[in-house]
Amino acid sequence: MRKLFFLCLFGALGFAILASWFDNYIKAPLPVENEFVLEMPQGAGAKTLNVQLRKNNILLHDLVIKLAIKIYGFDKKIKAGEFLIVPKMSLLNILNVVSSNKVIMRKITIPEG
Repeated sequence: MRKLFFLCLFGALGFAILASWFDNYIKAPLPVENEFVLEMPQGAGAKTLNVQLRKNNILLHDLVIKLAIKIYGFDKKIKAGEFLIVPKMSLLNILNVVSSNKVIMRKITIPEG
């Protein structure tokens, strides 16, 4: 009985440490040196987001992105479009941007005639 108690205690402690590390990891600034445009196609998810981030030399594990999307409820909120990513953004900030309507707007002029 005592072994079971300590097993549960250490399991809960390990889970708390892992959850704390994960929370700090996704809220920490990513190594973004310059602004860049993140292109998200229609129906994009964690894998597409990771591919786009890797194109800009931001290396994250697929599982971390998938967990962050699931835990923070972004799985049905990711929008299609072009989004501006600026230096010192965290993964959580990027998820907030790609789930918002803050897409890059382009101004075009159509001549008459």
